[in-house]
Amino acid sequence: MDALKKCFAGLAALFGGGGHAGTERDRPEKAEIEAIRAALRRKAVLLETGGESTSDPLESWIGGVRWRGGDESAPRDAAGREMIPLASIFLEGLACVPPALRGLKHLAVFMAADIWDHLGESDVGPWFVIRAYGSLEGLVPCDWRSGLLTPCPLRPRLVEDDYPDWDGGIPEDIEARLHSLEEAGFDYYEAVCEATYERHKIGGYPSFCQSGRDFGDGYAFVMQIVSDSKVGLNIVDGGHFYFYYHPQKKDWKAFCDFY
Repeated sequence: MDALKKCFAGLAALFGGGGHAGTERDRPEKAEIEAIRAALRRKAVLLETGGESTSDPLESWIGGVRWRGGDESAPRDAAGREMIPLASIFLEGLACVPPALRGLKHLAVFMAADIWDHLGESDVGPWFVIRAYGSLEGLVPCDWRSGLLTPCPLRPRLVEDDYPDWDGGIPEDIEARLHSLEEAGFDYYEAVCEATYERHKIGGYPSFCQSGRDFGDGYAFVMQIVSDSKVGLNIVDGGHFYFYYHPQKKDWKAFCDFY
């Protein structure tokens, strides 16, 4: 956190109150570009499908839920229908976990079968149930699957260069400076954004297909699940689900977009 504050202080000094298109002020120095990169760069854990199961009890899966609380049954949607088991994700042992999820060990994700009728909602959270466990004690193995998806193990891989898309995730002060630079011919994706990851992932930034969404008010982006041919999951047209969590309220929100 101290390093981030120093970085933003450096940016403020570099920005010097902004500039005007076409002036020397709008031609960024290498130091300014590096400062912007450092301020935006985040770590994330990609969850990649493929390969055989390792039989590790802490192995994450998509296309099914593999663990439940001892007395839990599969959740049902508002109409009383059993929900689709979507993913079983272990946070324990990952190389990095978003601050909002610290203290949680396992997530079991379910979605309603009729979610496809509600993707235009500003919050599709009501069509998901996410069971978050703060301890692995008391969890028992299960094999909940719907028959609609092909369960696949997930392999975690740390990346340290996740960046926000132009339309979502850039802090307002940096975004304002980038807009002034853009007017002078500066290209964000060529000069700053080293990588974005349209994969299943924990942490980092949402990889929006369209303009971004921010729930604000303490809700932090923590996870995304994307269309995946290996699983048989197609969210309309190569779309993504984005999940946001409020640790104090213990509440989830979700957003969907697609190409």
